[in-house]
Amino acid sequence: MTNDSPIEDTELSAPPVNLAKASDKEIRNIPLTSTNAQAVTAEMVKRDGMVMIKINSTDRDKHAVPIGLNGKIWNVPRDIWTKVPAALMGILDNAKIREYTVKADPTKSSQAEVTTNDVDRFAVSSKPAPADEVPIIAGRPTVVK
Repeated sequence: MTNDSPIEDTELSAPPVNLAKASDKEIRNIPLTSTNAQAVTAEMVKRDGMVMIKINSTDRDKHAVPIGLNGKIWNVPRDIWTKVPAALMGILDNAKIREYTVKADPTKSSQAEVTTNDVDRFAVSSKPAPADEVPIIAGRPTVVK
């Protein structure tokens, strides 16, 4: 089955010249194109607010943690205070893993009991970001020592 109707080219409204002066509603209503997507997304993330987070390393995992939000990835190092958008805290809060506990008597294996418990995937500390810090640039967090 084919559609013989012509494709309509609708004009996309141009983004405001100065994104910093545009209202939140204007920013959210700008159609994203390949030419303005990075600038508009950066402005939206900047307005979202920033926090400082530190993800603790564990014995089995010492690598940086990639966290994705709206097509951007923040590669957050462990054990270092890092400035990131506040929305990433919600993502980390929702990251859970399931732990299993087996209660069994070795002589009576048919009576083994397995229980599950959902626990936080990452041990995260957070604090408000200082206002004088440099904002993140192109999805890379600013590391503060």
